[in-house]
Amino acid sequence: MTKPYFRPGTGTVIYNQAGEVLSFRRADFPNVWQLQQGGMEASEIPLTTMWRELLEETSLTPAEILNVTLYPEWTIYAYNKEYNVAGKPECLGQAHLWYYLELKPATVIDLTKAHDQEFTEWQWSTFAELIAKTGELKKGIYTTLNKYFENNFLL
Repeated sequence: MTKPYFRPGTGTVIYNQAGEVLSFRRADFPNVWQLQQGGMEASEIPLTTMWRELLEETSLTPAEILNVTLYPEWTIYAYNKEYNVAGKPECLGQAHLWYYLELKPATVIDLTKAHDQEFTEWQWSTFAELIAKTGELKKGIYTTLNKYFENNFLL
């Protein structure tokens, strides 16, 4: 029997010089917009996971990023009763390290080039707009990430 656990992963807050964040519409939940995130493989360190997942899900590479800033704490969210990942009831939720990535101006975002087709659309928005359009599981995390963003990245 597997012990209960939180799935570790990384996430990115991709932002532009206007202070907007890049949000993505999920393919499997088309009414939900979210930040890019993904799970760690057993042999990975968080930074390796972040770059791998970013490429797989968005096709963005390190060459398109100006600055990388690590959020200083892990974030955790628990699944609610209705949510179960791939039939794994022992998975209680997810824990992530987040990276703020400043996208280079004029970068072309083409989700059709992504290895995973997790997202169908992308858009620039404020954090408040993203929080209003995301699922309940992530609202608290995004609010925390927004406060850090406002205090450390915006003038």
